[in-house]
Amino acid sequence: MAVRRLVAWPDDDQQPDPRARRHYRHNFTVHFIDGVFALAGIAALGIHTIVPGLLHEVAERYPHLAPIENRLATAATVAFAGLGPLAAFLLAGWSESDRVRKPKFLKWAVLSRLAFPLVALATAALGQHGLGLFLVLFYLGLSLRSLADGAVRTQWLDFIGRQIPATRRGILLGGRSAVGILIGVGIVAAFPALSRRVDFPYNYALLFLLAALLYGASFVSLARMREIPYSEEEIRPRRHPWARLRENLALVGEDPVFRNLLIATAIANLLTMATSSLVTLKALRVLDLSGAAIVGFTSLVTMCLTISQAVASPAMGVAADRLGYKRLGYITYTVLIVALGVALTSQAAWGFLISIALFAFVQSGRGLIELNMVLEVAPEDRRPSYVGVRALSSLPALFMPIVGGWIADRTGHDTVFWAGIALAIVSIVAFRALVYEPRDHQP
Repeated sequence: MAVRRLVAWPDDDQQPDPRARRHYRHNFTVHFIDGVFALAGIAALGIHTIVPGLLHEVAERYPHLAPIENRLATAATVAFAGLGPLAAFLLAGWSESDRVRKPKFLKWAVLSRLAFPLVALATAALGQHGLGLFLVLFYLGLSLRSLADGAVRTQWLDFIGRQIPATRRGILLGGRSAVGILIGVGIVAAFPALSRRVDFPYNYALLFLLAALLYGASFVSLARMREIPYSEEEIRPRRHPWARLRENLALVGEDPVFRNLLIATAIANLLTMATSSLVTLKALRVLDLSGAAIVGFTSLVTMCLTISQAVASPAMGVAADRLGYKRLGYITYTVLIVALGVALTSQAAWGFLISIALFAFVQSGRGLIELNMVLEVAPEDRRPSYVGVRALSSLPALFMPIVGGWIADRTGHDTVFWAGIALAIVSIVAFRALVYEPRDHQP
């Protein structure tokens, strides 16, 4: 009964379109199942845990890569997300002149599903064709996913904003993350057993292939979404792409609430320099692991992260729905300070696992803030454009993991963690001073 109340259509709903209520249950289910499969695939890929373990083993076999190991791992994180904001901005508003937007959206969604098989192929190629082809295909696959995901992100969030009431988005996004992550945990738990039977790098290739199958299966559910067509009054006149880009950039000057949100989140996004990938790599060095021990530990780290995310995602979603995203920011960055403090002082495996578990709450909070805050301040007819401009503002910060990796290679991981603590404190101050919380202004 408690779950039913959490997901039921809210009594105090502000959604103006009655069609949203008519299709609510169907669309909530479709988006939930889509997220379960997509996030299970992402969890199985393990961009912050399994991938650093893979690259650590690659660096052991190719010693000339050892001095840039941290940069390779953080570059993978950037490739997985870095092109998304640019694509989101350049294509923002492409759909605002269309009454029916689902067909174009699904074409980009198909492209994003092709990226994971390319990553699996690249990893298999490492065993047959050497390092060069692996690096090209591996980072190309991660970048393809980022590009296509950015292209669909603006319209997907518009669908969410149009179909799901504001006080149900947190539980939708958090709940589907929890279930998908639990499936990913089961897959990762079997990875050490797989690695005992399948030699490197084919053990990783098989894991990534399974991730690709799960991520591809999510498209089947997504395609069943019931779009609410836009009326002639809701669509905007067609613009030349350059004119549309200028209009979108003008939003920053025209809307002070949006501008302040961009400033606060841009500061907070600098925290991506201190990633859980660096915590994993510090643990591998402090614990002096190699070979099969790396597979075992990174699998354990991934299970710890994903189980924690299964708890954190719905918990942070409910907190966001009830407290608002400004207060969720306070919670998220306070937890990050604790996680980095634990990573700074840890010398045993259990300490690093605690830090990784706390990072799950940070990642869940960041994800919800990234997805939902802009929806609460954007006018409905310009929602995709607002999402695109918000994505562009985060582009420089997405390269901060490379900065963090470079600093870690030069001066050690602890320097990055101290910088992250300082930035987290600044982020809390910025959120308090700048961010507008709609829930505080409702009658």
